[in-house]
Amino acid sequence: MVAIIIVLGAISVMTTSLWSSIGPEHGAFPFCVALMSFAFPIFIGAELAKRIPAGAFRISARSNRLFAALGVKVFDRILTFIRWNALVLNMRKPVTKPSDLQQLAFDLRSAAVGHGCGLLVHVVIAAIALSAGYMEASLWILLPSVPLHAYPIMLQLVNLRRIDGIHEARGSRA
Repeated sequence: MVAIIIVLGAISVMTTSLWSSIGPEHGAFPFCVALMSFAFPIFIGAELAKRIPAGAFRISARSNRLFAALGVKVFDRILTFIRWNALVLNMRKPVTKPSDLQQLAFDLRSAAVGHGCGLLVHVVIAAIALSAGYMEASLWILLPSVPLHAYPIMLQLVNLRRIDGIHEARGSRA
């Protein structure tokens, strides 16, 4: 809980400082918001994921098809091409036995929650900018949230569905 408060406080202070020093219409503002929003998946995703039931992350086959139509598989291939997925795999414990799937599922839920918080940061700051009359700036603040947070959330949910499929297949054989 302490990490959550520290990260929220730091982002609030930094965003307020940036807003008052350069303003939301400056090109560096959305870039800095995007950088700050990465604090959530890194520092507090796991802490928040502990508090959310695993069932809340289940998606339907319909959602899975929607995510595929939105290009989540292409996004995953891009992450593989730029070697981001390799970096993430190095940070996680390898899956060598069936019980390791539980830890992988928790890691995926943590990433989804963290990216959800990052997306929320973009939406809130964009809403504040819009309410202050900075319509173009609010769009630029929202723009990076799609590849940085919305697509990673969808990717984590798709991967969690695949893990659920593995669990179901194992259960039907037992």
